[in-house]
Amino acid sequence: RRPCRRLAAAAGNGGEARKPGLLHNWLEDALTHLQDGWSWTAVERQFDHLEIDACRVRLKGRVDRIDSHPAEGLICWDYKTGRLPGRTRIIDENTEPQLPAYLLALSRGILTAGPRTTDSCGAGYIELRSPAEVKHRVMFAPSTEHGDYLDQWKQKVATTLNSIFA
Repeated sequence: RRPCRRLAAAAGNGGEARKPGLLHNWLEDALTHLQDGWSWTAVERQFDHLEIDACRVRLKGRVDRIDSHPAEGLICWDYKTGRLPGRTRIIDENTEPQLPAYLLALSRGILTAGPRTTDSCGAGYIELRSPAEVKHRVMFAPSTEHGDYLDQWKQKVATTLNSIFA
């Protein structure tokens, strides 16, 4: 905990134990995640040429972080400093395509972080809105099969993008 206090002091809150700052809380959250068996495998991993069947364009992006767990699989994370989009906007309304695109790239092996050891893939956010609100929010659990969802998502994206370019 002492190194965290020093880093928190460097981040501007004086390192006070009773008022930890954002950096301190993020480090504590990361430590808990590591103690749960997860390990960081890649940071700021880019991908391009993500093909979607029957779509005229290819997607590209950059994932903030990819973690792996020997039993759970892989999960890609997107850091957010503002409000997180809800499941309805991501899954039902398809107005937030970022995580599904990341999940598709990860599940296809386009977003590699070393040798593939599992087919279990997930995606989520790491919320960094304030010192009191630092947390991992899994939107697509690695333990769940996402094939059917991703097939429907690809159809919607292809239809939307093709109509724009028509």
